[in-house]
Amino acid sequence: MSNKRLYKVREGAMIAGVCQGIANYLNMDATVVRLLWAMITIFSFGTGFILYIACIFIIPDQLTVKRQQKEEQQKKTVFDSTEYKVKDSDK
Repeated sequence: MSNKRLYKVREGAMIAGVCQGIANYLNMDATVVRLLWAMITIFSFGTGFILYIACIFIIPDQLTVKRQQKEEQQKKTVFDSTEYKVKDSDK
């Protein structure tokens, strides 16, 4: 299973980091994603704008995702060390 996650990236962001985050997720240049998004917005009569606003609220921020991953790793480490101690005490 891939550990790849979609999130907004503030570094290099033009507005909210949505296109930068999508570009990082897809391993593309952010400029290409921005141009595609602009074309979608123009040719869909503004639907791209509404989707962008929705993405601002739906896609989590990079710092939030990193913090959650760190907390999950700490919980896993505590669980693993507790499990190891229980196995040792059984012997």
